[in-house]
Amino acid sequence: MMRLWGFLLLSAVLAGCVTSKEVVIGKDADGNDIVKEVGVIDYKKASLARLRLANAYIAQKDMTKAKENLEIAQGYDPDSEILYLSWGNYYETVKDYVKARETYEDAYKKFPSSGNTMTRYANFLCRSNEMDRAEELYKKAVEIPKYTSIGYTYASAARCAADHDQNDKAGAYFEKAKQYGGSDPNTLYSYAVWSYSQNNCQKAQDLIGTFGLFVKDPSPQVLALRIKIEKCLKHHEEASDLGVILTKRFPRSQEARDYTKGKF
Repeated sequence: MMRLWGFLLLSAVLAGCVTSKEVVIGKDADGNDIVKEVGVIDYKKASLARLRLANAYIAQKDMTKAKENLEIAQGYDPDSEILYLSWGNYYETVKDYVKARETYEDAYKKFPSSGNTMTRYANFLCRSNEMDRAEELYKKAVEIPKYTSIGYTYASAARCAADHDQNDKAGAYFEKAKQYGGSDPNTLYSYAVWSYSQNNCQKAQDLIGTFGLFVKDPSPQVLALRIKIEKCLKHHEEASDLGVILTKRFPRSQEARDYTKGKF
């Protein structure tokens, strides 16, 4: 009997003394387990926190940690729409396109009235060169009555069309995106890049000027675009001033190196 009690005591110590009514939800700054009682855990909130981590790791290409957090999030809330889309992002990033397609298709079947899921699936189809089906989903998404991210969907459709040299469609979709979400910096920047590529430099300048109202600290990519636009408009003094800012603020950036070598 003493041996039995000793074994049970040792087991409790090895388990960290976590009871059946408690669960480890993460680690604190010192690496210690964070334990909460089952009844007080907000599993949806815990899942979202893990998904934010997972997608951050995907962006950093740390796929091991990304998968770990995705699996934990799935344990907390297996029916989450964001979970499906995050797994799709994960599979596409590791280039498992078969699983990525299956995951996006499953999300679309499970959430058939979600404009966000339609748009994300359409983006995948666009990258897979399935333009007709992608455009069908973009159009279907913006028709959903309660869908609010219409500007995002039109911008996605515009970038898709631009990537496949469908410039008439790209221009029309960018205008729609600006109409529905004109203050979105990503849309304004993408529209400016596309306008410059079409030699519509005045339009590009107007767009990047509006972009500057919302983003006060431009990246080297934005500064490079502004230099190209000013040169296109033959505003050489303004272009030179921006070049000084680029090389001083971001001397190690690829854009600064390209500018110094006279590549734009």
